[in-house]
Parts: sequence; C-alpha cells; structure tokens
Amino acid sequence: MRCPRHPDRLALATCTVCGNRHCSDCAPVHPVLGEPVCATCLPGLPPPPPPTEKSAKLLWPVGLLFLGLVVGGVFWLQKAGSEGEVSVSIALKRLEIVGLACERFRAARGAWPETLDDLVPGQLASLPPDPFGGQLRLGPDPLGGGHVVYSLGPDGVDQGGVPRDPVSGAGDLVYPLD
Repeated sequence: MRCPRHPDRLALATCTVCGNRHCSDCAPVHPVLGEPVCATCLPGLPPPPPPTEKSAKLLWPVGLLFLGLVVGGVFWLQKAGSEGEVSVSIALKRLEIVGLACERFRAARGAWPETLDDLVPGQLASLPPDPFGGQLRLGPDPLGGGHVVYSLGPDGVDQGGVPRDPVSGAGDLVYPLD
C-alpha cells in the first residue's frame, strides 16, 4: 500500500489513533505514546510535557537502565524462548516481506501475481523459505474474496490459508492481500 501523501513510498506505519496507514514521515512515533500518529490526528492529542531540569537529570540513568533491561531481555528471550515461538516470529516477518512484494507487483502490473515465483527477480532477489517447511504459499482467501500469502505454521499442515486458531494452534499463519 502506498502513502496517501507520498505515492513513491510504502505506507508501513499505522496511525495509533485513526488506524490509517502512512509512510514513517507522515506518521512519526509520538514522544508520549511511543506509537505512530499521523499529522491529522496529532493536533487532537495533548502535547508532551516540557522536560524539567530534574527529569533531564534522571533521563540519562533511566535510559541506561532501560537499555540494560532491553538487552538483557533479548538475551533471556533467545535463551528461554522455545524454537517454535522464534519460528513463528520469523515466519510472520517473511510473510510481511512477501506480502509487500505482492502489493508492489500489483501496483506495477495491475494484477496480483499468479505464483510467488513471479516476484523474482522484479520484486525480490529470492523467495524466503517457510521456517516450517518448503516455501511460503499464495492462494485464494478461504474466508472471503481475495488472496493470502501463508505459511504452514507450527503444526506443519497445509490448511489452504485458513488462519491459525490462537487457542488450538491449528491453521496457517496468514498475510491477507485484499
């Protein structure tokens, strides 16, 4: 999807307030919310409080503490996280990459690709593999009109793009295109 104000850029940021998609310049991260907010919604939000001398003095040690917690947390997650959780995260990132390539393909050619192989080499240098086996797949959306890019998911069973049930874990990891 393209940014409404900058058609040469992809709309990768979603405004926290209105939910519209923009480029990162049109929806920068709000200093208080820590999430993207578009220029249309920004005037309706309260301004961030001005920094005081006391808060500025506390900012440096708090920043170091936060950085230590983040770095420590990343190492802990890498050690404690199960291989399945990491694979799901990798699969979701790869689905997003391939889904955006499909959107660029459609913007350039006016139609969705018939297979994911159509994306190489015009949109992608190569197709990323599905961490759960084989290649990512492109198919019709089983829940309605449109298309989906999907991964087998942790169960390793091809269910035709049916989204994964968060309770049972059955289903595929899905990136909807329409």
